[in-house]
Amino acid sequence: MNRWMKIGSIALVVALAGTLAVGTTAYAQPLDAGRGPGNGGNGAGGGGIGGPDSSLVAVAATTLGMTRADLAAELRTGKTIAAVSEEKGVDPAKIVDAFIALRAVELQEAVSEGRLTQAQVDVMLENMRIHITEQLNTPFLPGENGNGIGDGVCDGTGS
Repeated sequence: MNRWMKIGSIALVVALAGTLAVGTTAYAQPLDAGRGPGNGGNGAGGGGIGGPDSSLVAVAATTLGMTRADLAAELRTGKTIAAVSEEKGVDPAKIVDAFIALRAVELQEAVSEGRLTQAQVDVMLENMRIHITEQLNTPFLPGENGNGIGDGVCDGTGS
């Protein structure tokens, strides 16, 4: 397989993984009493890549100075994250940058360890930037499989 096929394949895998991560972790999750950020109440720490504290909704809420629950309420009205961002006077690109920055650290570690090349990481980050920008401009609909924000809680009970 030639070099560009490898890079393209890796970029495709990252884009698909990003789609899955965003689609499955973009649920707004307010912190419940007695549970720390991102641990889901199971004592298993959280906040890593793909965890509730690094989901697109969580990163957007933090960047916008909102709670996840407040952002989820805005999104339930049919607004996009980009629209909420603009209403708050925040350039949506700041959300994209914050979201990517979390992933870039891990990817740079992979370069340092020799698992990826800088060229591969550059392609991956550019694909993430494109995908996340699209997500910011896509309405999140409650209950939609893979593109919903749920009810704002993570317990699946809707309460």
